[in-house]
Amino acid sequence: MLYKVTKQYLRGSETNCAEFSELKEAMNFVEAKVAEDASLNIKVIYRIHELGEVIKEYDSTKTKAQPVSDQSAQDAAGMGAKSGFQPTPFNMAPRPGGTPPKWLKDEEDDKEK
Repeated sequence: MLYKVTKQYLRGSETNCAEFSELKEAMNFVEAKVAEDASLNIKVIYRIHELGEVIKEYDSTKTKAQPVSDQSAQDAAGMGAKSGFQPTPFNMAPRPGGTPPKWLKDEEDDKEK
């Protein structure tokens, strides 16, 4: 038999991707493509057709194919789902008594006096 593999992006039309003579070859091809697209966070639906009928459908959004090394590195460092903004304490540090509020003199201030 002849098996056609088509792919459809989230908002696109369905396009022919490849043709195979055996179902197992088509399934291996699609599974590899789905894993690749899921790791790149691309939303694609692959379908295997036989004589115009859909036999199998694979969705890259429903698979969890994140790289294991990146996920474990984030968890080990304690930076799982955290925002990137971290304010520094320097602008909020208390001043010791007797220091002026502005300890650097601007050149413009010196010229005016």
